[in-house]
Amino acid sequence: MIHPNFMFILFFCALFLGSPVAGSANSFQNTSIDLKLVEAQRLDSDPSWLRLLYYRDGRSEVSNPKFFLHPKGRTQPKKEFLETVQQMMGMSESEPNELSDDHVICRFPARYKVLSQLLGRPEAAYRQSIKKCKKLQDFFKRSRPKSVSLVFSSYFLHNPSSAFGHTLLKINRLGKNDEDLLGYGINFAATVDTENALVYAFKGLFGFFYGQFKAIPYYYKVREYNDYESRDLWSYELDLNRNELDTLLLHIWELEEASSSYLYLTKNCSYWMLRVIEAISPRLQLSQELPFLYVIPIDTVRALYSEPNLVKKVSLRPSLRRQVFHHFSRLNKDEKKQVQRVSERLFNANPQWKGDKELSNAVLDAAISYYDYRFAKEMGLNEKETLKKKRPLLIARSQSLSKPSVYKMKFSGVTPPESFHPSSQVHGFVGEREGKKQFGLGWKPALQDLVDPNWGFDPYSEINFLDLSVQAIEETEGRYRFELGHLDLVRVGVLTPQSELESKMAWRFKVGAQELYWENCSGQCKSAYLSLSTGASWAFGATQEHIVFTLFRNQVEASSKIEHSGVRVALGPHLGVRYSWSDRFKSLAEFNYLFLHKFEDEWRDEWWVQHSHQYYLKNSNWAVLLAGEHRERDHQGRIHLKYFF
Repeated sequence: MIHPNFMFILFFCALFLGSPVAGSANSFQNTSIDLKLVEAQRLDSDPSWLRLLYYRDGRSEVSNPKFFLHPKGRTQPKKEFLETVQQMMGMSESEPNELSDDHVICRFPARYKVLSQLLGRPEAAYRQSIKKCKKLQDFFKRSRPKSVSLVFSSYFLHNPSSAFGHTLLKINRLGKNDEDLLGYGINFAATVDTENALVYAFKGLFGFFYGQFKAIPYYYKVREYNDYESRDLWSYELDLNRNELDTLLLHIWELEEASSSYLYLTKNCSYWMLRVIEAISPRLQLSQELPFLYVIPIDTVRALYSEPNLVKKVSLRPSLRRQVFHHFSRLNKDEKKQVQRVSERLFNANPQWKGDKELSNAVLDAAISYYDYRFAKEMGLNEKETLKKKRPLLIARSQSLSKPSVYKMKFSGVTPPESFHPSSQVHGFVGEREGKKQFGLGWKPALQDLVDPNWGFDPYSEINFLDLSVQAIEETEGRYRFELGHLDLVRVGVLTPQSELESKMAWRFKVGAQELYWENCSGQCKSAYLSLSTGASWAFGATQEHIVFTLFRNQVEASSKIEHSGVRVALGPHLGVRYSWSDRFKSLAEFNYLFLHKFEDEWRDEWWVQHSHQYYLKNSNWAVLLAGEHRERDHQGRIHLKYFF
C-alpha cells in the first residue's frame, strides 16, 4: 500500500514540473496534461496576448485566416492560444540550427516572445530560437532600431484618400542623422482596384477594399509625400522601453499577414497605427481616445498626448514646396526671376551650364530647392537624367565658402498639427427671415471651414464632411414649420493663391441637399445638388492670409418640384474674399450669379450675396458666428453659437 504522504509528494512534483515556472526548454510537450495546466491559468485572457492578435469582445479585428493558427482562431481566442502553445512550445533541443522561414516561430516571432514570457520560459531560450530564422535576422540587421515615431503627413486634398492627412509608423535607425531616411516606414493602406471616384468612395466607405500592412524604406514615403505631393511630415518620437521596441520590431515582421477590410471612416491607417502601438505596449490605452463614429489622422496624433510623456520629441520635415517658399521669401523680385531662369535653363535648354559668378548664395540655394520642387515627378520617372542636369548647380553651390542650408532650415513659425482645433462641431442658431423668426441646430463631424482658425491646417483650404442642419421657421405667430436646413455630404475647396512659383487652379466641390429657390416652392422645397467651381485665387496683405478669388461655377440640381424633367443646370461667376482680422477672427463674403436652365424651358438668372463673420473664443472650444444671405426676394440673418469637440 502506498503511503498517503508519498502520493501527495508525487502530485506536488508533477504539478511543479508541469508549471511554467519550471522554465526549461523542454517543459512544454504536445501532451494533454500540459495544455490543461496552461488552460487552468487562464493566460489566454492576458491583455498582452489579446492585443497582439487584435481581439476585441472575443473577436479579432484581423480578417485574414493566415494570421491565425487555429481554424476558428479569429472568433475563439482560447482555442487560438492553446493551438499556439501546442505548435510553438512543443520544441525540443534537437531542433535544427536554422528554422525554415515558414516555421510558425519565424512567421510570428512577437507572438512567440509574448507566449514565452507568459509561460515563464527563460529569455535566452526564446532568443536562441528566433536566431535560427534567417530572413528575420536579416530584417533585424537592416532595421537597427533606435526608437519609433508616429509620422503625420499633412492634408492633401487633390487625393481623396489623403484629404484628411495620413499616419504611419517609422523605425528610427541607430547611427547618424543622415541615416534617418534609411529606416523603415510601416504603412497600412487600401489595395485600390479602381480609378473611378464614385466607385472608390463607395468601396472605401463600406469596406470593400482590403487593407494591408507594408514595411518599406522611409525614403520612399518621403519622396511620395514630401516631394511629389508637397506635404509636410511631422514625426512624434515615442518613449517606448527596450522591451516594447524589441516586441514592435518582431510584430512588424508578422503584420504582413494581418490584413483586413479597409474602412475609410473608421478602420483606416490612423486607427491601425494606434492599435499596433497598443499591441506591443498593453500599458497604453490610446484607441479609447478616438471618436466613436469616425477616425481622422489628426485625432490619432492627439491621442498620443492623452498618455503623459509618451511623446518625447516632435520634428518637422518640411515639404519641398515649403522649402522653396522659405528661400523665395528672402529674395527680391530680380533674384526670383534668376532662380526660375537658371532652373528652366538647366532642365530644358542648356544642361552644360557651368555656373554664373554673379549669382548669390541665396539665389543658388533657392534654385536648388526650386529645381527639386519643379521637377519632382521627372526625378521619379528618370532620376539619373534629372540629377545629371542638376549637377552644375550643385557644383556652383559647393564652390561657395558658406554651407548650404536647404535641409538645415528651421521653421519655428510653423504650427504643428496637434494645435488644430477639435475636428467635430455642433451649433445652434437663431435669426430672422423676411421678418419671421427661425432657429435650428447643426452638426458636422469634420473638419474645417474658411472662417475657422487654421492652426496646423492649410489657410487656403476647406474640407467639410456630413455638414447637417435642421431648422424651424415661423409660419404664423407661435406656429413653426420644421424642415431640413441643408446637408452637405462633401464640401471641399483649395484656393491656393497665384505666386511667382506656381499658378495653380483654385477649385471648390460640393454635393448634398439644399433649399430649392423656385417660384413654385415658396421656400419649402429641397433639391439634391452637385456643384463644381474652378478659377483662381490671390493673396494679399503682410501675412498673405487674406485671399480674393474668382471662380466659374457649374451646378446640377434635381427635385420633383422642378417641372418636366425634374432637373435644372446652372452656370455663372462666383466671387469671394476672405479676410483674417486675427488668427481667431475671420470674415468671408461671396457673390453668386447663376444662369439657370430648366430643361424644356428658357434660361433664367439668379443672384445672391452671403457673408459670415466668426470669432473663436480664447482658451475655449466655443465660437460665435454672424451670417447673412440676401437674394432678390429673400433676406435672412442668423447668429450661431458653435462648440468644437
